[in-house]
Amino acid sequence: MNYIAEFKSLKNFEKAKVIKFVLIVICYGLQCVQYTGVPVIFYRPKKIINPDPNGPPLFDNEFPNIYSIPMEYDLYGDDEIWEVYMLTAGYIAKYIAYAILILYPIKKSQSHKFFFAPILIIGVSLTLLQIYSSPLMLVFSFFFYFGASSYFFGQVFSYVPSHFTGKIVDNHVIFLNTFWSIIMLLHIFYESIFGGWRENLIYFAGFLYLSIGIIFIYLQKYIDTNENMYQRQIQEVSNQQSQINKFEQSQQQIGNTSNDQNQSQTVNSNQENQANHNKQELNEKQKQQQKEDQENEESSFQMLKKLYSEIYQNKDIRNNIMIWGLCWSACGVSYIGCVLALNRLKGNIFFNMFISTLFELAGNIISIYCIKNFRIKNIIVNNLYIIGISYVSFLFFNTGSFKNNEEDTLLDIIISIFPVIVAKATHETMWNLLLEVQKQIMDIKYHQFSFSFGNVFDIIIHSSLPYYQYTMEKIGFNQFIGYGFYSLLAGFCSSKFKILPEYEEQESKKDLAKEIEKNINEDVELQTLTKQLIEKI
Repeated sequence: MNYIAEFKSLKNFEKAKVIKFVLIVICYGLQCVQYTGVPVIFYRPKKIINPDPNGPPLFDNEFPNIYSIPMEYDLYGDDEIWEVYMLTAGYIAKYIAYAILILYPIKKSQSHKFFFAPILIIGVSLTLLQIYSSPLMLVFSFFFYFGASSYFFGQVFSYVPSHFTGKIVDNHVIFLNTFWSIIMLLHIFYESIFGGWRENLIYFAGFLYLSIGIIFIYLQKYIDTNENMYQRQIQEVSNQQSQINKFEQSQQQIGNTSNDQNQSQTVNSNQENQANHNKQELNEKQKQQQKEDQENEESSFQMLKKLYSEIYQNKDIRNNIMIWGLCWSACGVSYIGCVLALNRLKGNIFFNMFISTLFELAGNIISIYCIKNFRIKNIIVNNLYIIGISYVSFLFFNTGSFKNNEEDTLLDIIISIFPVIVAKATHETMWNLLLEVQKQIMDIKYHQFSFSFGNVFDIIIHSSLPYYQYTMEKIGFNQFIGYGFYSLLAGFCSSKFKILPEYEEQESKKDLAKEIEKNINEDVELQTLTKQLIEKI
């Protein structure tokens, strides 16, 4: 009976970790509000002069359900500068967040509080807008919102492999990015009905972040409390199963009936497998604990100095980090460019976002197949070339007009959103592929630095996009043309990735398995043709 109780307790602990991962997935997906929400939150319809000087401002609003920040606070004319302040504050906070992640390596013993803190900060900063809001308050809220989101985003792909095991670690990139697309679709549907900026920032994002942050605190306390008990139970369960195995073997030697022996062998085999699994998990935990103890003896400055020294001395790691950052930036440039263009694209803004997100989800699904069946490095190179060629082709058949026109036909609308469709589908494929290839080109201890470096580089490029978009429109060219040339450059550089030996071996085995399967299929086809030929003769 005691064994059964311990087994149930062990299962509850494992369920708690699964629930924790599900909450991480939701928090990760909620960051889509920064992208799908921007065209709605800062939607700026044409202002109409109100005949009543004392009346509220009137707008020629194509989407009556949208009530944006510029509309509520009348941010027109000279007051438009407040919108610039809000977004600028957010981007400055992103710089700071990624700079901290680059300059301050997080010890595993401190990783929980540094991981949960930004979730609570987002929840509090957005929820406070329900109590009091003004343009100045929104500037501070966007600062903390964007900064905390980036700090969370910069950790998630190193935090999950460090604190989870098994299928969660093997597939966490796919889980996170798939649910990003799903939550994005849910948010688009939500904001098409509730288009107010408060409903999106406060109710959809703020309240959810705050609730999940509080749940995280109590859930982590439960996990920490039961962590040692969990390891002890694994050891005890393993010992008990070993004793049962010995007993079963002794019974078999005494001479049970044939049926009893077969049943006993089956039970024995299952128990041995479970015991081996538990022992393997225990050994992994012990190795992690030893590594954590060694890490705790070092100061953050010593960790940083050691990390930079290793990167500087290892040419392959250094080049891989820089090339990875360039590829990440190339995808980010096209993605953010699409977001900036969405409120200028022809057609319905919600329809545009919905269709483009569907293609993003499709790209995600395609990436899963590609990861399982092909060399990830080769797919990245080919995808970047495809993106680049697709965008550069707009030199020949599109002038880049994104303004609404009453005479637009369905074909006009499809052509105008075509670059977004291509970008979304390939981007989501690329996010998964780049995060997966990161594991193949560098050890996990470099992931936080590499990811943060890539995002800092990405933000620097993003900062120039509004001016770039404005310039391209003035000279009559499609903004995606520049994104195309940038993608072609990234595609060329990505061919220089150096894969770690252990992963190169795995990729070689994958290629060999495909070659064997191909040969088998060819042999079967040849045999079938031969048989048909003989029958005809």
